[in-house]
Amino acid sequence: MALNYAEEDLDSKIRALIQALKADLHAALNTADESEVAAALRRAREVELPERRLADEWLCNRRLQTALASQDEATMRSALSMARNLGLEHIPIFPTVLAKQQTLYRDQLTLRLQTELELATYEDDFVTLVAVNRTAKKHNLSMYADKAKANAEEMVLKFRTKLDFDKLTAFHQDAKKWQVGGVAGASRNSHRRSQHAKGLAGGCCCR
Repeated sequence: MALNYAEEDLDSKIRALIQALKADLHAALNTADESEVAAALRRAREVELPERRLADEWLCNRRLQTALASQDEATMRSALSMARNLGLEHIPIFPTVLAKQQTLYRDQLTLRLQTELELATYEDDFVTLVAVNRTAKKHNLSMYADKAKANAEEMVLKFRTKLDFDKLTAFHQDAKKWQVGGVAGASRNSHRRSQHAKGLAGGCCCR
């Protein structure tokens, strides 16, 4: 008898807690305040409630709107990640924010690639040119991929003309490591010629 009473008392307390959490979520949503809704969600995080889903959607929608208004790529990326983690990609504003974030990311990436391309060419930085080529190809930015490849090939030719064996060997190893098509072929041929020239130079010194 005492056990049944204890079980009923526990059930009553659980029902009261659920009702309180539901009321808390409703009250937070009625405030239309992002911090209030976020706080109510934290309090209800261990309980599966339809109201919690509604609050998740409201908060996610608000953050997507805020991110879009900010015109900041990182803020948009964060809001989009939140929506994906909650399975809320169906929110109407989601595709709009996604399209804008991708445009901003592409613009920023293009600027970074251009800067890296110019600097790497100026500093004879073969590895960075290879990285620019690979990144540009990954994002279908063929203009930068082709330019990085062409500059890398020109660099190989320049150091072949100078008979800089150490540079040519390093280029060959880097191109082989990163598997960069035409660059690897050019560096391989230059590497072979440099090895041959180095052998000839060594033979001359021995005489």
